[in-house]
Amino acid sequence: MMGAMKPVKRSVAVIVRRPADQADPGGHGTAGSGAFLVVRRPDDPADPLAGLWGLPAVTLRDGEDERSAVARAGRVKLGVELAAGARIGEKAADRGGYRLRLADYEAVITAGVPAVPQPDTSMTQYTAFRFTADPAVLAAAAARGSLCAQLFLEDNSKKQRAAGPQRAAGPQRAAGPERAAGGEVPAGERAAAGEVGEPT
Repeated sequence: MMGAMKPVKRSVAVIVRRPADQADPGGHGTAGSGAFLVVRRPDDPADPLAGLWGLPAVTLRDGEDERSAVARAGRVKLGVELAAGARIGEKAADRGGYRLRLADYEAVITAGVPAVPQPDTSMTQYTAFRFTADPAVLAAAAARGSLCAQLFLEDNSKKQRAAGPQRAAGPQRAAGPERAAGGEVPAGERAAAGEVGEPT
């Protein structure tokens, strides 16, 4: 006999891109083509993604469609107006008491300047944000099961393969890792830059 089906939680994450000719709002991170916004999750011991860099995301409300949720994510997570772009893809995973279905969307800021945390404490609020052109910043979150980071990295890999071997090498890293708002350097990026060892 089959058990009861788990409830499904639907969420969207946003890949907020900044055009090459747009100034870096607030001076947080990399400027230029290919830069996208990442957010740092709070250090919550109950969160398996605590302290990691990821993409802004929200859970859909009852009756809410994905594109509306993208716009809401901009307002409640970043304090900006977002216009939803292309749907990148969807992944699903069992999260114990429920099944998560998450879709990644491209988005652009149409009004406002990102700021975190936002005042709505009924949901996870981020502790820092920045723009980066380095997809590797999402690797730690993807390894810990972040569906939005996994989708982004898979899509980025496909695009690099399609662009050919020269582009597949990725962007050249500056001397040392990028600093987030507040000057901190994430541990995963210190490791990538050879500053600390990775746990085995």
